[in-house]
Amino acid sequence: WFEPERVRPNTWLSNEHPDWLIGEPENPNKLLDLGNPEALDWLINHVDKLIKEYKVNIYRQDFNFAPLPIWIRNEAEDRIGAIENLHVQGYLKFWDELILRNPGLWIDSCASGGRRNDLETMRRAVPLHYTDMGYGEHPIKQKQHRLMFEWIPYFRAHTMSWDNENGEYVRNVNQPVDDFAYHCAMAPAITSMIEYYDNEELFDVGRKFDPIWRAAAEYMLTGDYYPLTECRKSPEDYYSMQFDDATRNEGFIQVLRNIHVKEDSITVYPFVDEKAIYHFENRETGETMTISGSELKNGFTVSIPKRSAVIWFYKKEMQKLQYRRCNTEGVIQKIWSE
Repeated sequence: WFEPERVRPNTWLSNEHPDWLIGEPENPNKLLDLGNPEALDWLINHVDKLIKEYKVNIYRQDFNFAPLPIWIRNEAEDRIGAIENLHVQGYLKFWDELILRNPGLWIDSCASGGRRNDLETMRRAVPLHYTDMGYGEHPIKQKQHRLMFEWIPYFRAHTMSWDNENGEYVRNVNQPVDDFAYHCAMAPAITSMIEYYDNEELFDVGRKFDPIWRAAAEYMLTGDYYPLTECRKSPEDYYSMQFDDATRNEGFIQVLRNIHVKEDSITVYPFVDEKAIYHFENRETGETMTISGSELKNGFTVSIPKRSAVIWFYKKEMQKLQYRRCNTEGVIQKIWSE
């Protein structure tokens, strides 16, 4: 877990190479100027050495302060944007060189939790830690996931809950991991917050949801994403989404009822093929059902208690079309299906 661009006072870089740093008088943080070729070469070699020495497989880079005021303070009037441009070029070259020298290396872009998810960064990295806020506030997490699914699906979530028995969210006060916490953390990667010292009941929750999450994660990475509800960061709203993998004719629909939703049921309108038959399975309960695409087109109704959720996995079966050939008198001569 590295943060190479921010340099603190009385560190080796601060003492030995102040000429590689730029900053503001009132800010104790200095920026390692990656537009400086000497500074960039040193950083590449230094971090590459550490990766090799400690056999690092996933390199996480953090960035916990704002560089823009520093760039503005240090640029000339006739060179507006030049320092920033050269720094960004150096930052991308740094990562390219690490990947070149260490085949198979993963880069995890953190940057105060998701503040560097631009296209060029995402070509080289994944935002496994996409945020520093809202870990256990389910409606906020749902909104974050909505945006991440629309942008890039390579992220993870924690099975945290901060809502108490009064239905209030209290920041950083963790509740025991339960089914709802897993549902709200349904992302391509997941961090179970069950501790090694927790009781067997909590481990049973993890054992139940691990195969459910793994199945859903496959569709999140390969399927098309369909948001099925509005998302207003409100505990009074339902939240629903669908992933459909057209290459396998499979997918899932998830519906969550947040803690203050008044309505006992919701009807969502998933993406469906009217000519298909859908075979659904709830892997938490073992319940199954079959619905035609033409019926689903008119809505999919779910009734669940407050602070609960359901995932319906489905397989799509295409109906065979039946053809008839008649003679001139209208008598059927042949029937076949395709």
